[in-house]
Amino acid sequence: MARDEVEDIKRHFDVVAERIESQVQQVAKGVILNSERLDSVKEGVARLETRMDHVEVRLDAMGQRLDRHDVRFDAIDEHLEHFATEVRSEFAEVKAIPRLSYAEIDRRIVTLEHVVADLAHRVELLEGRSS
Repeated sequence: MARDEVEDIKRHFDVVAERIESQVQQVAKGVILNSERLDSVKEGVARLETRMDHVEVRLDAMGQRLDRHDVRFDAIDEHLEHFATEVRSEFAEVKAIPRLSYAEIDRRIVTLEHVVADLAHRVELLEGRSS
C-alpha cells in the first residue's frame, strides 16, 4: 500500500471515528435525559405514594368512624325496637281500659235495673196492700 492510500484510510477512519464519537455522545445525552426523567418520575411516584399513604390513613380513620356509627345505629335500632314493643304493649292495655270500663258500666246498669225492678215490684205490692 502506498502512503497516500494509508493516509486516505486514516482520514476515512478519523471521519468514521468522529461520526461514531458523535453518535456515542448523542446516546450518552439521551441516557442522561432518560435518567433525569426517570429521577423525576421516581420523585413523582414517591410524592404519589406519600399522598396515597395519607389518603389510606384518612380512609382508615373514616372506616373507624363508620364502625362507631354502625355500633351507635345498632344501639339506636335496638332501643327503638324495645320502645316500639313497649308502646304496643301499653297501647293494647289502653285499648283494653275502655272495654273494661264499658263492661263495668254495663254490669252496674244491669244491677241498677234489677234493683229498680225489685223496687218497682215492692212499690206495687205496697200500693196493692194500701188500696
